[in-house]
Amino acid sequence: LELTLTPISLSDIAEEVVESYQTAASQKSIRLRTDCPKALPLAIGDADKLSRVLINLVHNAIKFTPQGGEISVEGRESGGGHVEVRVTDSGNGIPAHDIEKIFDKFYWSESAPVEARGAGLGLAIAKNLIELHGGMIRVESTLGQGSRFSFTVPIATP
Repeated sequence: LELTLTPISLSDIAEEVVESYQTAASQKSIRLRTDCPKALPLAIGDADKLSRVLINLVHNAIKFTPQGGEISVEGRESGGGHVEVRVTDSGNGIPAHDIEKIFDKFYWSESAPVEARGAGLGLAIAKNLIELHGGMIRVESTLGQGSRFSFTVPIATP
């Protein structure tokens, strides 16, 4: 897999992804918002691949957030020369024993509703793409209260 690395605005990518999912969110009465400051430093990355990562995370958040829930996509400078993007939902949450396995290929948590399960590749692909960028992806979750997926990518140097 080759990356085409250029300085990119994760704020712009987040806005585009959130806009493209507004209809899907509104069909479930989910409030989907973005809070990525325009002043966020540019990242060095492949715009298409990072867009794919964010699409996977937002799509999953919508699948696992019940009607009337909330999802936010936030960006910030995380220190250490990285930009961080967080996707936080008020969904089902992930049991603690599944957190370590959630990025494995073909893995589904037993707590995931059968109708919401996909191929089990989205998070594994996202992890691979972020690591190819020299970043990290992680999840924090509380069962019954929601999840926060976050990833970092390096800041573009001037």
